[in-house]
Amino acid sequence: ETPNDVSIKFYKGFISARKIYEESFKANEVRAFAKTDQEETLWENNAKVFNEAFEKNKQLKWWEITYGAVAVQLSEDIYAHTDRYFFKFLPKKLKFSTEDILIYDGKVAIINFRGDSTSIVLQSTDFYNNLKELFDFIWELLSDPESTKKTS
Repeated sequence: ETPNDVSIKFYKGFISARKIYEESFKANEVRAFAKTDQEETLWENNAKVFNEAFEKNKQLKWWEITYGAVAVQLSEDIYAHTDRYFFKFLPKKLKFSTEDILIYDGKVAIINFRGDSTSIVLQSTDFYNNLKELFDFIWELLSDPESTKKTS
């Protein structure tokens, strides 16, 4: 794949959103912006699905900037089961119009599973590299959650 090769795929529906996540679970590294909501989840138990993904893929490392109603609870549940999941919280004043954005394996997935349920996966080396850099920059600016700080 050259930097100029680009593909864009559109997906409809809840099941397609799950399949995109399942594909990302096979990557070595995922960076994600994720909205968490108690009423609308992709799986009945998201934490269980994530914990199983870490169990199946021993290479998987996941960095997540999360926001939403149950962000703390869900993130801490996953964090408690693996040392390869890292999370920080998006400041409350920032609002994303999409549920989740996944950055993995040269792809950027924009996932919407609520409402009209349209997701997009863009495969572009340049876009992936730029968004990965931007994510890492934002990550460095955010403070660590209290639950992950070591107590002395």
